[in-house]
Amino acid sequence: MTPLLNLVVPGAGSLVNALFKILQLCDEMKEGRDACTRLHVRLKEILTELQTMEERGQLPPSRALGKYAATIAKYLRYLERYRGKTLVSRLIKHQKMMEELLAINEDVDMLFRMLNLASTAAMMDWKQQWQADRRAQEKAMAAMVNNDAVVLRELQDTRAQVESVMLLKFEVEQRSERQNAEMMRLMRTMMATVVRTSQMAVKRLPPWFLPSDDVTFEPNPFACGS
Repeated sequence: MTPLLNLVVPGAGSLVNALFKILQLCDEMKEGRDACTRLHVRLKEILTELQTMEERGQLPPSRALGKYAATIAKYLRYLERYRGKTLVSRLIKHQKMMEELLAINEDVDMLFRMLNLASTAAMMDWKQQWQADRRAQEKAMAAMVNNDAVVLRELQDTRAQVESVMLLKFEVEQRSERQNAEMMRLMRTMMATVVRTSQMAVKRLPPWFLPSDDVTFEPNPFACGS
């Protein structure tokens, strides 16, 4: 078995299988799909270059190959964590999601340099495209948040509406430093839309409130009975 075929991504198998799974998950990233798919293209180009190197008997050191597999695994975890999120969750997590995605792109940037592929098409001008994708995502999110029908389609029952207002209120009141001005504006807009259309009374957040995404659950209960 060749060195490339020996590389395995935890939870996904071979590099080819992992990249295929990544491409599938990119389709579940809503307005982030384009930016995520572009990162997949960059990772796929590295694999193509590595396969060419292998055919020539010029594979890079195992350290570089391991770094490549680790970066794919990191990206796979990112997509599995954020795929298919609701609008309110994507709005709240947008800043964090973009920071993490940028960090993975920068890891890929380093890989291109390690492998002496800095002149390839996937390496050139990716930062400009990244900025364009980020602006496009924020524009798409603004269009959804400003559309009452879209907001209410995601929050069709009273429980979902109450939970969304509590999540947005928590973020605006207690975590504003984590958000940029545009995301804060959109969160306030969405909260106002839900309150206005549902005619709910906005109450003070209970002191025990914590977003569910911040709570870690044990996979196996420690007490299962006898």
